[in-house]
Amino acid sequence: MLLHSPLVGKRIVLRSVVESDAQFILTLRSNPDLNQFIHDTDPSLEKQREWTRTQQQRAGDFYMIIEDHTKRSLGTIGVYNINREKKTFEWGRWLIVPGAPFHVAAESALLAYSFAFNDLMLEMAIFVVKTRNITVCNYFKTALRSEIIERDDEDTWFRFQKKDFGPLLVKFKEFHNLKC
Repeated sequence: MLLHSPLVGKRIVLRSVVESDAQFILTLRSNPDLNQFIHDTDPSLEKQREWTRTQQQRAGDFYMIIEDHTKRSLGTIGVYNINREKKTFEWGRWLIVPGAPFHVAAESALLAYSFAFNDLMLEMAIFVVKTRNITVCNYFKTALRSEIIERDDEDTWFRFQKKDFGPLLVKFKEFHNLKC
């Protein structure tokens, strides 16, 4: 699905992915430093464009480009698998260009949460990280204060609830312009 309008933060913007982003996405997804913990990607540019067109039609699936205010692409992030009945969502597809400033990770996560909790009126994020992706698992657990709800050798499932979002905004107040 497409956003009605971009999500504008203090230093970054989240906007809907469009077909012309296909090469950027393919470059991220084929980067060996970034792709070791994600699903394999077909290296075809046309397949990436096709996937983007299909994704834009899927209800409850928002795929976004992270960019700075000069429109330089810095990564991708998604909010998807929205269950309106249970008021839950997943988020991921989170890839950030190597060397991006630290604030890009923190602010993009906060904007995604704000969108899901405040705009979509959802209550809980449930998401999965490959267990061997220790850096990201630790980031979710410690920095983003997400709760581990299940773990096995392959995957670690996390939960983050809307009630915990305010304290997270306070913790990261220097990284965003969202209302606490």
